Amino acid sequence: MNKILILILLVAALFRFVGVTQSPPALNWDEASIGYNAYSILKTGKDEWGEFLPLNFRAFGEQKLPGMIYASIPGIAIFGLNDFGVRVTPALLGVLSVYLIYLLAYKIFAKKELALASAFLLAISPWAVHFSRVAFEAGLALALTLLSLYFLVLAGSKPKYYWLSLIFAIFALYTYNSVRILLPLLLFAYLINGVIKFTGKTKKTLLLVLVVGFVLSLPILFSLATKEGRVRWGTLSIMSQKSFVDDIAESRGYTTLPSILPRLIHNKPTHFVYKFLHNYISTFSSEFLFLKGSSNTQRSVQEMGLLYLFELPLLVVGLFELGSKGGSKISKASKIIMPFFLLAPVPSALTIDAPSSVRTLSLLPALILVESLGFMKLTRWFAGKKLVVRAVVVGFVLWSISYFAYKLWFVYPKKYADDWAYGYKQAYSWVYSQYASVDNIYITSKYGEPHIFALFYGQIDPKLYHSYDVKYSTDPLGWIHVYSFDKFHFTGFTGLETPEEIQARIPGKNLLLTSFAILPNDLKRDYELKAPNWKVMFEGTLIDGEVSN
Repeated sequence: MNKILILILLVAALFRFVGVTQSPPALNWDEASIGYNAYSILKTGKDEWGEFLPLNFRAFGEQKLPGMIYASIPGIAIFGLNDFGVRVTPALLGVLSVYLIYLLAYKIFAKKELALASAFLLAISPWAVHFSRVAFEAGLALALTLLSLYFLVLAGSKPKYYWLSLIFAIFALYTYNSVRILLPLLLFAYLINGVIKFTGKTKKTLLLVLVVGFVLSLPILFSLATKEGRVRWGTLSIMSQKSFVDDIAESRGYTTLPSILPRLIHNKPTHFVYKFLHNYISTFSSEFLFLKGSSNTQRSVQEMGLLYLFELPLLVVGLFELGSKGGSKISKASKIIMPFFLLAPVPSALTIDAPSSVRTLSLLPALILVESLGFMKLTRWFAGKKLVVRAVVVGFVLWSISYFAYKLWFVYPKKYADDWAYGYKQAYSWVYSQYASVDNIYITSKYGEPHIFALFYGQIDPKLYHSYDVKYSTDPLGWIHVYSFDKFHFTGFTGLETPEEIQARIPGKNLLLTSFAILPNDLKRDYELKAPNWKVMFEGTLIDGEVSN
């Protein structure tokens, strides 16, 4: 293997593995759910709800796709049910993706320099690094998409590789919802522009591959037709927001046109097109890509873009190179890259929180491939410049990478700890230390889905959990909220479950773990946990409840 490539892979591993359990500073509930369900499958063959090897995991009611859960089983089997056991899989996938984009770029451009540039840019990418340090389905989907695309390109000369491309595409479809939109669009685009040649010797093989792919996709189509599938889409679609209808009514009210015309101009189809285009274009905004990143603090390191500022000229020059069609190789590359580049934002543009760094993660390889062209063009141009100019450019690049590393390891895990519901791990350590001596345990639900952290950090045997009488409610959107099992009660500490009511109504020894300022001032605090940013996350007390006469 090329020594430079090995060095790039080591850099990629450094960014993805060092401090992976400290930044981000805690598992979120999706990661805990993925981890515990993988653990449950490993131990029993069933998920947390007792379903045998499901293709859709009930989880919190959102019907998680199976890919990331099954992919997490080896890491948990080797390292145990803990934070590292969950995050080792995405970190490995992140390094693998760097190698895959090297292979893909080399096959597309037939130039090792461009392949190495692509690998380097992905290795240090803030966008890629962040999603290689958390167990989000998008990271696995990215690796599978790269594998599928790589074998698709290989199939241009050896049709047998269509089968491998299909296999990895199907795995991707069972991993993340966004690729369920992107991959069919890419398939259609590649059939139209000739990347996939439906002629000659390939015709029979390709037709069989498409038929098999359709059959393997049928469970997906059936699941989308279910009530759960419709509810899931209904919560994410840009048409699901109340403001969608309100905006139409407001637009009609502000026009002075005759009454019939506003209805023709402002209606659901036209407003959908407007919202979609707005979301789509915002994906390419400088604010999103280069300046601020995601507004969701769990989806980027904040206060900097998803890409480095020095990548902007690389992208601009690369697009010019790709569009100029300077030779047959570039022309072929354009047919592969541009549909990917233009279609990757579509899934995110259809949803309510666009632009989304997680739903547009599939865009990143296309950006990197374009940037690699710009990288090579500008590198040659700067080679002829004065030493001081080259030193300034290299210095800015190194400063940018160092600044990201500083934010990643020293700022983000402290400043945004509470946004990751920091403290469940430490709090449940205290809770379980008191488990045998208390009759009831009341846990705050303020930070979302506390039951999954009780299972995860308690390492509760899945067989035992399956035997419990788990009480839960389902809200109108289909989300499941567990409110009790065993000794545990998960509550907002309101109504009949305020600390005072619990003390007055529930006999025996009770443990209360609340968020800040919920416990009455006259109750002693037996436990307190502060996040690294000094915010009090949890307060705990042990009280003897007495039934009042």
